[in-house]
This record gives sequence, C-alpha cells and structure tokens, in this order.
Amino acid sequence: MRHETLISIVGAVLVGLVFLFPSPARADEVESRRCKTGDTACTIGEFLYDDNYVPVPPANASCTLSIVDPASTPLGGSPFAMSEAADGWYFYNFDTTAQADGLYRSNMCCTVTVPTSQTLCLDKSFTVGASFNSLADIAIAVWGGTSRTLTDFGTLVTDIWNNLTRSLTTRNIGLGENIAREEEHWTTRFAGDGEVLAGQTYRATIWILNFETELSAPAVAPTYTIYDSMLNPVSSGTMTLGDTAGVYNLSYAVSGSATGGRWKTIVNVDVDGGGNDIQDGSYWEVESSPAQVTINAITDNTIPSITANVTIKNEGGSGYEYKYSYCVVSTENNPCGGGNDVFYNSGSKYLNAGESWIKNFNATVPDPGTYWFKVVVQWGTEKSGATQIFTTGSVACLGDYNLDGWVNLTDFSIMLFYWNQYNPAHDLSGDGYVNLTDFSILLFHWGKCP
Repeated sequence: MRHETLISIVGAVLVGLVFLFPSPARADEVESRRCKTGDTACTIGEFLYDDNYVPVPPANASCTLSIVDPASTPLGGSPFAMSEAADGWYFYNFDTTAQADGLYRSNMCCTVTVPTSQTLCLDKSFTVGASFNSLADIAIAVWGGTSRTLTDFGTLVTDIWNNLTRSLTTRNIGLGENIAREEEHWTTRFAGDGEVLAGQTYRATIWILNFETELSAPAVAPTYTIYDSMLNPVSSGTMTLGDTAGVYNLSYAVSGSATGGRWKTIVNVDVDGGGNDIQDGSYWEVESSPAQVTINAITDNTIPSITANVTIKNEGGSGYEYKYSYCVVSTENNPCGGGNDVFYNSGSKYLNAGESWIKNFNATVPDPGTYWFKVVVQWGTEKSGATQIFTTGSVACLGDYNLDGWVNLTDFSIMLFYWNQYNPAHDLSGDGYVNLTDFSILLFHWGKCP
C-alpha cells in the first residue's frame, strides 16, 4: 500500500493491480476462485504491496473477508479476520464442509494504518462445487460415473469392454461390423516403371504388406491391365506368385511393332476376397524406333565450308519422324545446342522401319583448327548420336586429295584407286561414289590451287 495516497493489491498469481486514493476504487477478478466440495481449507487471499511493490507487513494493515452464501445469506461470523504473513500475504481458509454448492459472493477489505489510515475492498467471490482443476479430476468425473449405458451414456467403459462380441485383436462388433477398421489397412509397393525397347520384355513386381507391414498373401492373386500410349488395353491377366508370399511378378512381351510412348500398368489387389481393395501401378516408356547414327566421313574439311557424310537408320519395327541436330564444336564435351557451338543446325526426317538415310550435312567454320562434328538424333525420350574429330585446312581445290596445293597426277592416281566405289571421303560430287562426275570436277581444278 502507498503510505500517502496510493495502494496496490495483487492477486496470488497476478501482479500489478494499482489503486489511487483517496478517490474511491474497486477491482474485480477475471475468474472467481473454485473451491472443491468437502475441502476443509480452501484458501482465499491476496498479496498486499505499497506502490513501490514492497510488502505491507501485518503490523501496518489488517484485512477481513465478508462472505454471502448462494442463498444471499451472510455466513455466521462474517466478516472473518484474515491471517497474515510477513511477505504481505493476507488470507482466510474457508471450510466448505457442509456448505452448499454454488457462488459465494465475498468481499475482502484491508485497512492500512501507516503512514495514514486508508481502506481498500476487493471482490473475492468464489465457487464451491466439483473441482475440474486437473486432468485427474476430469477423468474421475467422466469414468467414475455409474449412471450411463450405451444408449443413455450409462456405464460406458464396462459396457464396451465386457461385451462378448468384441476383442482387442479382432475389433469385431457384430456380423460384418468392425471397430477401427482403418487400422487393418493393407499397403502395396509396385515397381514397373522405366523404359522398354519394342520387341523386348517388360517386367514388373508388386509387394503386398498387411496391416502389420509384413509381406502377406492376399485372398486372391492380383490382376493387371496394360494400356498402350493411346490408352488402349493391350494385355490383362493374373500376376505370378514369386518366391515369397505376398510378392507377385508380371512379364509382358512388347511387340516389335508397338507404338512408342508413355504406357501404363494398373494392378488390382483383392485383400480379403470382398473386392478390389487396393489399386496400384505406374507409367513406363516404350521405345519403338531407335535410331542408328553414323558419320561416314568428313568429305570436305577445307574452310569455310565443311561437309560430313552421315547415315541415319531406323532400327525399329515401325516408321518414325526423327528430329535431328548437327553441329561443329571446338571442344569434345560441348553438346550440340549448348549455345557456344561453332556451327549448329537441326531438322527432321521420317524413316520407315529399317530404312537408312544418307545425307551430306554442311557446316561453316571460320578458322583452321581441330574441331568435332556431332550429330544427335532423338527418338521418343531417348537420343542417339555420333561424333568425329577433324582438322580443317585453308582454301584448297576439289580434287587435291593430298592437300599439296596442286591437282595433278598424284590426285588422279588416288581417284583411280577408289574408282567406281562408294567412298564419301574421296567423292567430290556429294553422291558418295567416285566416278566420271568426280573426274570431271578434278579436271576442272587441274593445276595449282588458287
């Protein structure tokens, strides 16, 4: 309490209720005190401080507690003198024995005598009844009840666990009924993705786990359906039991003429014989038209125009529209289309099954040096490619096979060696063959190269 004009009174848990005198003041608790029925000492009290938060000693103050019962009748002996402690705690131990349950309106008044006489009153109303201040009290109140049944909330615990049609292991209530059926949920693990070449075998495996996550055989062996890239069902059947219970395998021979793309496998697992309880599966790729790519020769390595003779072959069982790209790079690990190619170009070509396409790919290289000619062909999600290293020379004449700066008998002798043969490296016309057309080109450049 303030020695002159200010007095503070703070709850047993809260600190900081400050009151100014001599003007009238009053404070109320947020929630009333709860006293358990039959408690011989339910403590009602407050800490008393001055405005410097120094406890007011018993010698300087005295407090009383006035109590009115739920019927609005003052209790005999009220107001009651409150006990004191040296730390400023003023309290009264209320005996709830033989008292009615309900709200007891109470008023705590304290008089401070030092340095001047001052009085403060605080609402200390409390409730007498069953206590719910702890989980233990709540549990006792709920499960200790004896007036409940399954239909009217009577002896709930006893009725549940003593019923003969239930057990902790079966969770069964009655015919066709179960408690917590979801706890018996089975699961599956399926492996059947990846890529398969048309004409090869697709394989998949499923592992079936019971509600204890152990491999276990279902009531019925799992069935499967395979769909092609157009979502047409192409195969269905029953999976084969593996070496262990709960493990089933699937093998499917993909036709050599199968359409490439994203295929799908769906597996149905009947756990208890009542229907398809679990459905699993995955997508996988069929690669139907792999491409073979070959750089036959660099037929012109003289700057600025470079020519590579290339063969692309469809090795699949069906026709396919191939996308291809080719480039010249200055380092071997530089991919086509990497953004720093010396030269880059792309296109597409449809090839029937087994068909080969022979083509001269032309590129431009500005400076002499060592380079890599690369060709990349895409089929489905896969790629095939070929690379050939070459060294460029300065401008020369067509027919200067030995690159000595002259087209003469030496070059003619070289041409005769390959005469009427398919040899892109010595072909001058670009058709891949060494013949009269190439001889005419050689004669045109006869003599010293410019």
